[in-house]
Amino acid sequence: MARMVDVEAKIKHETPKAWLIENEVTTEPVWLAKLLNGDEIECDEGEKGWAVFTMPEWLATEKGLV
Repeated sequence: MARMVDVEAKIKHETPKAWLIENEVTTEPVWLAKLLNGDEIECDEGEKGWAVFTMPEWLATEKGLV
């Protein structure tokens, strides 16, 4: 099973299937699908467009979020 990590990011845009997010690590916003291999990416929305996303570590690394 993949190691899961929490990533704090700002939601720039949202569609029914994905979020466009950025954080202090990314150089530009990246798209994050709401479903990954049939599993839902967890999103705990906070204040002012910020949220905590729980995802596999490999995905966070691939997207440049960590």
